[in-house]
Amino acid sequence: MDVRETLKPIRLLEQPLSTTGFVDLANLARAMERHSKSRGRITSELKLKLFGRVRIDEALDQAAAISVTRHNQQVEKNRAILKRLIAAVLYLGGQEQAFRGHSESTSSSGNRGNFMELVQTFAEFDTTMAEHLSSATAFTGTSKTIQNDIIKSTAHVIQEEIDKEINAAPFIAIEVDDTTDISCRCQLTVIVRYVNESGIICERFLGFHDISLERDAETIAAVVTKTIGSYNPETKLICQTYDGASCMSGQRGGVQALVKVKCRHALFVHCYAHKLNLVLAQGTSNIRESRLFFASLDSFHNFFSRSPKRTALLKEVDSIRVPGGSTTRWNFKSRAVHAVHEGRGSLITALDRITAEPGWDKDAIAQSSALRQKLDDFDFMFMLGVFKTIFGLTEPLFQVLQSRALAIRKCEERVNGTLTALKATRSTETFNQLYEETTYSQPAGFPGVEISQLVKTYPVFDELRLRNELQVIYADTLFHKPPAELLKMLIKDELTSALPEVCKLLRLMLTIPVSSTSAERSFSCLKRIKTYLRNSYGQDRLGHLAKISMESSVTQDLKSRGELYDRITTRFATMKDRRMPLLFK
Repeated sequence: MDVRETLKPIRLLEQPLSTTGFVDLANLARAMERHSKSRGRITSELKLKLFGRVRIDEALDQAAAISVTRHNQQVEKNRAILKRLIAAVLYLGGQEQAFRGHSESTSSSGNRGNFMELVQTFAEFDTTMAEHLSSATAFTGTSKTIQNDIIKSTAHVIQEEIDKEINAAPFIAIEVDDTTDISCRCQLTVIVRYVNESGIICERFLGFHDISLERDAETIAAVVTKTIGSYNPETKLICQTYDGASCMSGQRGGVQALVKVKCRHALFVHCYAHKLNLVLAQGTSNIRESRLFFASLDSFHNFFSRSPKRTALLKEVDSIRVPGGSTTRWNFKSRAVHAVHEGRGSLITALDRITAEPGWDKDAIAQSSALRQKLDDFDFMFMLGVFKTIFGLTEPLFQVLQSRALAIRKCEERVNGTLTALKATRSTETFNQLYEETTYSQPAGFPGVEISQLVKTYPVFDELRLRNELQVIYADTLFHKPPAELLKMLIKDELTSALPEVCKLLRLMLTIPVSSTSAERSFSCLKRIKTYLRNSYGQDRLGHLAKISMESSVTQDLKSRGELYDRITTRFATMKDRRMPLLFK
């Protein structure tokens, strides 16, 4: 009720008396009557009548609803800011770039690091980000702690998705290898291989493990079993692939033997790529002419690569490059052989110019003269032609062994085909011919003995049903396809319930790896992330960044499903108490 309306009759009483000395009661009565009919009086009377009839709980519910609405609106804004920060982490992690700078303070005029500079770039074109950076006091999202938490949350979401796929797979296999990083730490990498529900072969990175203190078989086996311990390896682990080092492949005390004690179905496959390297290395090291040839071949790379001036000259002549060799990867020597063989004319031109033109130092002239003689030497050129032929046959095998989708059966066929082609080069008729393709023949007859051995090794199969299903498969040419294609066809045509044992067999075949090349790929990622200038990474941060880089396909899949940012944000919000609300009510 309006106070002025209430006090109006009182003001009338305070007016001066009439000439008779008495209050004018008629005027007062009229004023009171007008007041009783005013809107303010009616409103006040209604509120007085309704007072006590409104329930307190309903009033509180309305207040709570308003509070929740305001909270969720603020959460929506906060999650939008965090989404931009997550995008910056995904970009830098996927591109394997450094995050931090020398000084990240707002007053710094220098390079504040890629993360800070990227966020500032966002703010130039995004008003939401610009307003947040200019007004935020409790949570800016750019500190090193927040960066690490977002990196950790992202890696956790990726691992959750990988775990979901692995737990759904009937079989798994592991690839393990180790290397020394820039900080002289021995990093053990563990890769898991499986076939997902769509019939696609997947090889996933599970992490790096520092084994610098102990590199014995017991330590490595303990790390491996702990890493895959949540995937039921006792029944699902069917294969383990390592290199040929005695610590890994030893029949009694090696890693493969120790793992097999707990996982009795985990057969050991010596990496075929390592085998091929060993064959070539041992085969050439025992022949004097081969040793001399490869020593001379390396000298071409050393001569040109150690001088920018010589490199520029060779590029000017024909834009060719002589690759360097490697003691562990003979496909690099294959590239050097082909480069020298195909670029012999250009090399001669470059070497002749060094010896004839003024301005070259004495060492360059002496070395170029010696290399020039090599290109005319009969023994060197003969060995160059021989190894060009040999590497022409082994290089395709190297490339095949690098493939993730290669099945063990196909690998065996490729190896046998390469051996056959190499033997054929010993004949006079085919010495100078390269075999581009090898025709493989399938074994005749039903593999009854092999099936019995399979069931004995892996008792998860129903032998009688498997035999009958295979007979159906063999009898119909529609199913005569490579294992990977056949499995995809069965899944697409919804025939998995009709041929469950065949599907199980196909998944087992595709799960068995033939090489540990994915482990080698993780080492390449390690060397790009942990560099000379970035050598103080903690083990957890290193593993998280490697997972973001190597498993970018997982993040892309989550992004296409619209789940990526929400899941990372939820994980980030629940890691610890945050000063900025991020969870909806």
